[in-house]
Amino acid sequence: NKKLYTILKEYYENVKKCNIKLSKSQEYFIEETLKGYKKSGIEKSDQVRNKIKEIAQNISSLSLEFSKNINSNNRNIKVKIEDLKGLDKEFIDSLNKIEENSQTYYILTVDYPTYFKVIEECSIEKTRQSLWKEFNLRGYPENKDILNKIINLRDELSKLLDFNSYADMDLDDEMAKNPDNVIKFLKTIENKAKEKIKKEINILKDNLPTFVRSINNKFNPWDIAYIINEYKKNNLSLDENLISQYFPLENTLKQLFNIYQQFFGLKFEEIDIENNLWHKDLKVSKVYKQDKFIGFLILDLFPRENKFTHACQVSLIPSVKDNKNNIICPAVVLVIANFTKPTNNKPALLRRKEVTTFFHECGHAIHSLLGTTKLAAFSGTSVKRDFVEMPSQMLEEWMTEKDILKLISNHYKTNEHLPDNIIENIKKNKNLFLGTFLLGQISYALFSLNIFNSGINKDIDKIWKDSHKSLENILYKTSEYGYCSFGHITDYASKYYGYLWSSIFAKDLFDTIKKHGLLNNQIGELYTKKVLSKGGSKDPNELLKDFLSREPSTETFFKELE
Repeated sequence: NKKLYTILKEYYENVKKCNIKLSKSQEYFIEETLKGYKKSGIEKSDQVRNKIKEIAQNISSLSLEFSKNINSNNRNIKVKIEDLKGLDKEFIDSLNKIEENSQTYYILTVDYPTYFKVIEECSIEKTRQSLWKEFNLRGYPENKDILNKIINLRDELSKLLDFNSYADMDLDDEMAKNPDNVIKFLKTIENKAKEKIKKEINILKDNLPTFVRSINNKFNPWDIAYIINEYKKNNLSLDENLISQYFPLENTLKQLFNIYQQFFGLKFEEIDIENNLWHKDLKVSKVYKQDKFIGFLILDLFPRENKFTHACQVSLIPSVKDNKNNIICPAVVLVIANFTKPTNNKPALLRRKEVTTFFHECGHAIHSLLGTTKLAAFSGTSVKRDFVEMPSQMLEEWMTEKDILKLISNHYKTNEHLPDNIIENIKKNKNLFLGTFLLGQISYALFSLNIFNSGINKDIDKIWKDSHKSLENILYKTSEYGYCSFGHITDYASKYYGYLWSSIFAKDLFDTIKKHGLLNNQIGELYTKKVLSKGGSKDPNELLKDFLSREPSTETFFKELE
């Protein structure tokens, strides 16, 4: 809107000319908004601006189609009962079955609960291999062509806006500033991760389960999760199936809210929605802070046909306040997950990484609920994209702390808390396979940067393979068309590195908060006041310094790689 831009620009010039005092957040808003206008081509000719608008609309449509092709994918494999060895009877009984030529076949789908259960626990390699291939073909072949179109359109857009590449344009107003800084950052982590991963491989090679082999000191990609799970179970007494029995969904939710109540001073009141929303399984709570209503939290937790297959938080309505700090627009926040549904005989039991995922996404939700700003554009998670994961990743760290694990665990049959020896093993071994995880994240981050370098009609297959080269040289061969199911490539674009970038700050803040106590409301209030409540109204570097009373440190992050 050129008229709006002109008015805002003239207003700001007059404000400075007349020495009118604006608040820091108002100044920041105007400066960021004017930069955004310029970056979107507002000063270009009408012809160029119309072209920019057309490209943006095409990218949006293609991105929706890319996501739809992943979420609506119905790939599956059919197997015989003997192909399901290692999986528990309850899981097998929950599977759909078909009869063909007097033979019963079980259907394994590529939804998250099914896939991760099979890939970690099924002792039959051909079953793991077949399901791994189908899982990594989600969105293929349609998304290959769609991604190429998005790459070309984004490159054209960046050139119209006077940037060398879309990656340069995408990172221009982020914390990292440019792709070169990101590459240096990723290489620093990669070098340290490679040293750690050598130790991890030796551990796994010395403890290979029966019928699993390494080939030239490397593993098949469908074997790695199974090998790690077997090692944890047999050598560390970390049986994830057993541990999940201590995390029935209803109690975990209750205790999660209890933590937020103590640390953030929040109160959650579940309400009956009487099937007035999009599905009967939804849970909705009214959220209060110091007896003031601040918003609604909606939980959509179970998989269903055509539903988004990953986990995420969506801020449906941002929280806004007036000059007297009264909330004039409460937040409406949605958390989406895909957990195993309860059965007639058993409640929904969350695996430990599902609990961590839930903490993560609820961390975004808390940011949306507590990030109440005067300007809606800055509300909640409307921060720099390479900072947005910090609050949620900080809360993930709580999931290895004894007091927190004791509080939220409650065996669905005995009501006992997680035993001390298991908690000690969780804490002691939390970074055991961190190198493997980080190298995988670096590969995805490099891919998201490299496909948005300057140029069109790129060889996506080669870029995917090259981005995973370090992983393939050390650990295993990556999936051939895995980028077709890489949902973040459309919304995060070249900024996927943000998960690792913000993790540095998350670990530093957690380390600071832990010294005061993870249920200490005083430090919780300070963290809310200095970080969360500001939303995007202040530069993240300033938010961090305000809370820490110093510059952020990388020490905690890199210490875990030792």
